[in-house]
Amino acid sequence: MSTATADPLPAESAHARYRRRLEALARPGTVAGEVAAALPALRGRRDWRYPFTRFNPGSEPYARLLLESREASQELVHVDVHDARPPSNGGVVVRAAGIGWLSPARFPDDPALAGLSELMATPGAKTVMRYRPLQRCTLRVEQAGQVRFAKLFADHSGESAHAAAVAVHQAGQGGELCCDVPRPLSFDAGTGTLWLEAVPGTPAAPRLYSRGGAPLARRMGLAAASLTRSGLRPRRSFDRDAQLALSMDQCAELRARVPALAPALRTFLELLLEAGAAAPVHPLRPIHGDLDPSQWLATNDSVGLVDFERLALGDPELDVATFLTEVESENPRRAPIEQLGAAFLAGFESVSGPLDRGLLRLYRAQRRLHKALRASQTLRPDGDRRAEKRLSRAIACLEEPEVAR
Repeated sequence: MSTATADPLPAESAHARYRRRLEALARPGTVAGEVAAALPALRGRRDWRYPFTRFNPGSEPYARLLLESREASQELVHVDVHDARPPSNGGVVVRAAGIGWLSPARFPDDPALAGLSELMATPGAKTVMRYRPLQRCTLRVEQAGQVRFAKLFADHSGESAHAAAVAVHQAGQGGELCCDVPRPLSFDAGTGTLWLEAVPGTPAAPRLYSRGGAPLARRMGLAAASLTRSGLRPRRSFDRDAQLALSMDQCAELRARVPALAPALRTFLELLLEAGAAAPVHPLRPIHGDLDPSQWLATNDSVGLVDFERLALGDPELDVATFLTEVESENPRRAPIEQLGAAFLAGFESVSGPLDRGLLRLYRAQRRLHKALRASQTLRPDGDRRAEKRLSRAIACLEEPEVAR
């Protein structure tokens, strides 16, 4: 990344320019109070949190956030935050001192997700599991004792997600996988809605991060590796060149958000290219593509894995790096991080065979870069400093030969 051809950037970070507004936005109760003043149906609710935020400096809106009430009846409000007053388009626009202009929309009002309002009006108890305004939504639907999941997509990715779900379920039915996977029920192309059967178990993360989580981590490793030995042939391919291109884009965005990181980003890319050139090429195998601990469920004697939208042919080291990087972000005083990572890796390799340690180190560094960028995209006032710390850890991963930390 040459500074001679780089576009000129402001000396201070976007977080520094927006610091006071970010400090105000960091308090969900402050934003909720402003919104509730304009939406009477929200008055009286006091316990709010942010399940999702995004900081888009220099754009309109400059921030997007999701408010969720922690109270018994779920309430979600998507709020766009603007510097200048936006057109109301028939909706509510609120002036918030020290923040800007807020344009709130109560769930399920989302113009990008066709059918969401209609689905919410159908019979059955519904819980929003994950919602990204204007992008996608996952609902848990319980009716007559049956639990299903509905995934709504704003783009055409629902069709490929359905194809992946069908292929993975067939592999599971054929005994190729060491975990439970969801059975696809139907796909509505008109609304981009994928219906899936529930997988047995409860979220595995709380048990994983307990002091007795190592056996579960090993079982997860065994299950994840069974994907790589299956006969699955995903339509998508995500090799190291694709990951390198993604990392270069992430470096460019991070540099624009935090210009002071430009020298460190150059160092990172130099080390990354050097490590990539030294790593041998291996045949690609089926991988999950987003192997976060939050994708797992567990019972007393089995594990389940969900969310196969990023199923691809790739390096197994990428799945392992994703899992390990997520685990290492936990507080080591609450979770035995090194023990969990070692158990998962041992379980994985007992099925997949030995992994390429150099390639694993490469992918772990890239996943840490991803986390650095994510830190800069949040509404946290110290997002720039958090990004710097995470980028330092990404560089350290390339400089040090050890994989497990």
